[in-house]
Amino acid sequence: MSKKGDLGADHREEEEEEEEEDLINHIVGGASSDTQDMERERMKLLLANFDEDQMARYEAFRRANINRNAVKKLANAILNQSISANVSVALSGMSKVLVGDIVERARDVQARYENIEGVEPGPLRPEYLRVAWREYKRDTGSVPGFRWSRVGDMDRLF
Repeated sequence: MSKKGDLGADHREEEEEEEEEDLINHIVGGASSDTQDMERERMKLLLANFDEDQMARYEAFRRANINRNAVKKLANAILNQSISANVSVALSGMSKVLVGDIVERARDVQARYENIEGVEPGPLRPEYLRVAWREYKRDTGSVPGFRWSRVGDMDRLF
């Protein structure tokens, strides 16, 4: 490899390390204390041990977000009162976790239904998401009964 190619690879590695450090600082917080330093070190260790697939999934999770304005509109419609920006941020974060749980369960359902050895699973189908939603409601018991006449039958999420 030429010297120019080596310099480009070194520069990419430095940029990746800087991005990783920025990500860790964002997750842990900007202020320094002993607890946050320990958290930062643990996060570095965790990220260093990710393989390519895990890192790609983690980066996709970090980039994904739920539209805060849509969350705010939905909450305003349900509650019949305005919510603050901080509440919409919290609701969008909890929504992201809920969606992640449902998708993870749907992947498990897909693995059960498409139990074919050596074949890469395809995209999630709506029926897997429906089964995952039903299982989530059954297992957690934390989804309250709800009906909105304007929206339709919300028991069928997908």
